[in-house]
Amino acid sequence: MLMNSKVIILTSLCCLGLYNSALAQVLYSNTTLSVANGTSLYIGGAMTNDINSNFTYAGDVYLTGNYVNNQTAPHTVQAGTFRFVGSALQTIGGTATKTADADLATTRFNNVTIFNAAGVKPLGNVVISGALAFTSGDWNINNYTTNVKGAISGTGGAFMGSSTSDLILDSTGAVGSVKFKTGYEQLRNFTMNKASSGSATVGTKLDVYRALNLLNGTLTTSTTSNNRGATNLTLKSTGWASTAVIPAVTNGASISGNITVERNYPTNTTGRAYRMVCPQLNTIGSINDNYQEGQNNTSSTNVNTYPGYGTQITGSTTGANGLDLSQLGTPSMYTYNNASNAWVAVTATNTGTMAANNPYLLFIRGDRSHPLTSNTNYSGATTLRTTGTLITGNVALTTSSTPALNGTASKFSLVANPYPCTIDWNLLTSSGLGDSYAIYDAKLGTNGAYVSVNKQGTASAGAANRFIQPGQAFFVTTTAANPTLTFTESAKGSFSNLSNTMRTNGVDASLSFSLYQSERKLAGLTPQDGFVVSYDAMYSETIGKGDALKLTNKDETIGINYHDTTLGIYTKDQLLVADTLQIDIKQMKKKDYTLFINPDNIAKSGLQAYLIDRYENLTQAISLLDTSSYNFKITSDSGSFKKDRLFIVFKTTYPTSIDLFTNASVALQSNPILNNQLIWNVSQLPSALYTVKITNALGQELFSKNLDYNGDAQIKVSIPDLAPGIYNASLNSNSKHFNSKILITN
Repeated sequence: MLMNSKVIILTSLCCLGLYNSALAQVLYSNTTLSVANGTSLYIGGAMTNDINSNFTYAGDVYLTGNYVNNQTAPHTVQAGTFRFVGSALQTIGGTATKTADADLATTRFNNVTIFNAAGVKPLGNVVISGALAFTSGDWNINNYTTNVKGAISGTGGAFMGSSTSDLILDSTGAVGSVKFKTGYEQLRNFTMNKASSGSATVGTKLDVYRALNLLNGTLTTSTTSNNRGATNLTLKSTGWASTAVIPAVTNGASISGNITVERNYPTNTTGRAYRMVCPQLNTIGSINDNYQEGQNNTSSTNVNTYPGYGTQITGSTTGANGLDLSQLGTPSMYTYNNASNAWVAVTATNTGTMAANNPYLLFIRGDRSHPLTSNTNYSGATTLRTTGTLITGNVALTTSSTPALNGTASKFSLVANPYPCTIDWNLLTSSGLGDSYAIYDAKLGTNGAYVSVNKQGTASAGAANRFIQPGQAFFVTTTAANPTLTFTESAKGSFSNLSNTMRTNGVDASLSFSLYQSERKLAGLTPQDGFVVSYDAMYSETIGKGDALKLTNKDETIGINYHDTTLGIYTKDQLLVADTLQIDIKQMKKKDYTLFINPDNIAKSGLQAYLIDRYENLTQAISLLDTSSYNFKITSDSGSFKKDRLFIVFKTTYPTSIDLFTNASVALQSNPILNNQLIWNVSQLPSALYTVKITNALGQELFSKNLDYNGDAQIKVSIPDLAPGIYNASLNSNSKHFNSKILITN
């Protein structure tokens, strides 16, 4: 051993078994400490590598205390073994022990042996370049990253992980069995990157909370046959945006064995709802084994062995064929026949298996804790989990695949995300299919609604974006014969893409429309449906890139009618004066509604938009700078729910019911009238003395006021309380007359 230090207390002995407790600690700086091959260094206390020191060892180091690494430069890793042999918990820390994710620059060991029943706990990221032996005691990864490059052996201890711990297995060769201490079988990220046919085996239960990275080599897992196995490797899901994923699998990496994948469905404020789902794996059990947790109700007694997991799937009045008994036996799970574009009820859940790319429509009631005999609208969260084998590589769908795509133009096909990871719709390879996909968003409206998303990330409503979620099924639209759709590893996203944010990448200008039941809007609830109009030079006048056909919802459906085709996303190369947007409304109820119109980067000098209500014969100006709203009512009168009742026009002058000055425009800002105030937006109106009058349907004057207009952008007039109804409002000068109908509500 070579050393040169002013402050150092240590001993060097040549054989294992000699120990002198009087030697307390080693502190050295501005020097090199080397342990030669064939020699051993025993430290009966803590060891500190100071800032400008250099520690190398080819022999063995025995340490009873904490290891403090303040060494600026990375360790020189040689062939020696570092043995933690204390009797109390030993820590690995110091200013050079990095704590940032993926920063593994300095604190490095070659071989490590744990011979301390109290264990070892790093206070930052650590690299073990050689082997790790668990002779006695555990390695607590803590909230950081441990990178092991060599083999792992020993039965005297195990890893201690958490949902904030990362473990990396890389380099080459066989790792052996990776085991975790009971109660600590968790990791945030687990990376398998063993080149040259390297391998590792997960020897205990393990829950991964963020990402399982398969970059190289073979990871062997349990052969358990169901979700409840004691040794399962599980991708955990604790919320919609907190779901573990397997990003792009590279270099032929693989999993030998089964894994379990979870998908959490949070509490739904509107109660139970349909969702389009898929299993993410090729399961080794039936629908019942997976989505129902291997149980079903065959009497009024509710079976819920695994609270928080699974859901009830109905379709039988007796609980036959694995289904849960219900009074009416109404089906709650469906497949979709792409050839006939029709839903088909699932009549048995206890036979066969599920394929990763098989899509379903499932009515999720929450977990199995709520009896089906109760009339209460249960809205609790649940986690659906599946167990089976992972699909990697390309998954190609054609008109002859399973499932098969519909080969007829304007027809829909329901398909599934086959991977336990997000996929970027913009990166999928396809031909003969439309530019958009559609999901069923359970959070919209009373019972959910279809939402379309195009490759630019524009969604017709809600918070969906171009990243299709794990466990999510979706519709595609055929545009030409022999369509194809190919899922690839390179199209996968990452954990960060789980957040549902709106993307409008590449869109120059847009108008977003959201239809609310007025009472739900006042209660702070979601819209019933919506659609988007986008303008950009990348688009064309005809249906094509960026456009999305509208799927009809169970409840209210709103879209754009373009040449008798209803669209959820309508795209156009540019907005022109005299353009018209015909709104299409369907499935309406006898209720009060509010339509919100939100512009984005669409305002142009001299351009004004107007909403026209054919049924009420009302015209209302729509702001191209701020959100506008229009209230209307659906009654038993067939005219009130006529599909073409509402439309938008763009003009430089007021479009209907008003006689204008040349180049002058006058338009109501809000109709119905808000807060007893008439507000006209005016442009190029000559200054003059004007009279404002309000009359009823019989022509009786109810209000009159003179005002001296001197060129302002708005005319504001406070009016008295009037009974709800339709009135005439006029703005008169000596030479001209402006008139429009106004609506007064409660």
